[in-house]
Amino acid sequence: MSYDQAEIGRTNLTAADVRDILYRPPLYHGGVPGLSAGDLLEPGHSRDHNHPGCPWCEARANGGTPGGLGGDGPSERHAVYLTTDRGYARFHANLYGHGDLYEVEPMGDLVPSAEDPVPSWTCQAARVVLVVQRAVLLTMRQRWDHYWDWAKREGVTKAQARMEFEGMLSGKWLDRSVPGRTGQED
Repeated sequence: MSYDQAEIGRTNLTAADVRDILYRPPLYHGGVPGLSAGDLLEPGHSRDHNHPGCPWCEARANGGTPGGLGGDGPSERHAVYLTTDRGYARFHANLYGHGDLYEVEPMGDLVPSAEDPVPSWTCQAARVVLVVQRAVLLTMRQRWDHYWDWAKREGVTKAQARMEFEGMLSGKWLDRSVPGRTGQED
């Protein structure tokens, strides 16, 4: 039984409770590949994988962070992260190195996360409801679009965001990094 079914089964619901239950947006998690509906996501999986040709894997293997390719700081290893922003979860599936995107339901209380520029929460564990996409891999344009969207939410100008994004990329990636870099928008 999902958490929504359990809540709907209560007899003391107000109209506001019913609205909140029926119109609750889906929660997503992007990361560890290979799970199926019904599987449990638990804290502690790492992104320390090595997929041939994956720039994130190469950066991590060399002791660096992938930066504009999708690097972020250390996360709480004792929690599972969930978001209502499907694109943000997809971005994190991409960070995993061909990770999967899931729709999930929390197991335990949701605690708001202050680490992210989008609505996100942590919980003790989450159950996979649906596999949305396998082996997520974003193009450089998609990475930039996500980066710019989140930078705007934090009050960063486009010029500052572009400098940060390009500055985090190693030289071999600059020619593919950002629209307008080669004089052509894609």
